[in-house]
Amino acid sequence: MLRVTIKNLFARKFRLVLTSIAVVLGVAFMAGTFVLTDTLGNVFDGLFADVNRGVDVAVRGRRPV
Repeated sequence: MLRVTIKNLFARKFRLVLTSIAVVLGVAFMAGTFVLTDTLGNVFDGLFADVNRGVDVAVRGRRPV
């Protein structure tokens, strides 16, 4: 069974190459998305920490819903 699988993979090299490229690109895009999401989250956490640094009390008016 393994021999037949290997034989068919090498018989259709172009399909094997395209499938491999599709998998590599998919993994790269997912990894890039996770890195970008984490980076943006850290940036916004840092911005809100800097804005509220040194503030002990914040008074806001009541807003209608």
